[in-house]
Amino acid sequence: MIGLKAENVAVDWDGLMARKKTVVETLVGGVGTLLRSNAVRIVEGEASFVTPKEIAVTKKDGSKESVSADAVIVATGSEPVVPPVPGFDLEGVMTSTGALSLERLPKSVVPRGRRRHRHGVRFDFLVLRREGDGGRDAS
Repeated sequence: MIGLKAENVAVDWDGLMARKKTVVETLVGGVGTLLRSNAVRIVEGEASFVTPKEIAVTKKDGSKESVSADAVIVATGSEPVVPPVPGFDLEGVMTSTGALSLERLPKSVVPRGRRRHRHGVRFDFLVLRREGDGGRDAS
């Protein structure tokens, strides 16, 4: 089950969100498994290159570590960039992370941002509203 029901083409929003969570956890877990199975040492923190084969890492607890290696994987993660735009703190304004974590399908969406991502999010919500029953509408 991936969160879609075929009877009368309805959207199961809770099912979609559960499927999204499962996919994200599987992908993140899979990457971790691949790294561990290839004996890749993971060091989390903020880092900068000292030389092409040495990095200085400041960990979350404030401790520092110098790491030398023939190869370094820089995994920056993903966090939405929130520009200093007036009104971003208003109710209902959210990043893509917030939009993809909504408890209910919204009645309307006005996407703004990078072209590719913006259109993808708007398309997803429009398809759910037009082709399905819209799931549980947001108040």
